Amino acid sequence: YYRPRPYLVLNDLNLFTGLSSDSSYPSGHTVRAFAGALALSYNYRRLSYVMILFAIVAGLSRIYLGVHYPSDIIGGALLGLGVFLIIALILRSRFKKRK
Repeated sequence: YYRPRPYLVLNDLNLFTGLSSDSSYPSGHTVRAFAGALALSYNYRRLSYVMILFAIVAGLSRIYLGVHYPSDIIGGALLGLGVFLIIALILRSRFKKRK
C-alpha cells in the first residue's frame, strides 16, 4: 500500500538516513524484526523478552528517524506476527508427519 513517508510530508523533520521514496506502509524492517524475534523466541524462550524488546526498539527507531508513521510500525508488527504464525504452523505439521 503506497503512502508517502513522513519526511516527505512533514516539514522540519531531521532525517538521519538516506532518502527513499517508496511506500511507507508497512514497515519492512519491523516485519522482519518481529518475525525473526518471535521465531527465535519460540526456540530460545529464555531470550524471548530480549528478542521482542529488540523488535520494538527497531520499530520505534523507524519512527524516530522519520521514515515511518506509528501505524506503519503497528502494521509491520502484526504482519511479522502473521508470518511467524504461518511458518510455525507449517513446520509443526511437517514435524508431526515425520513422527
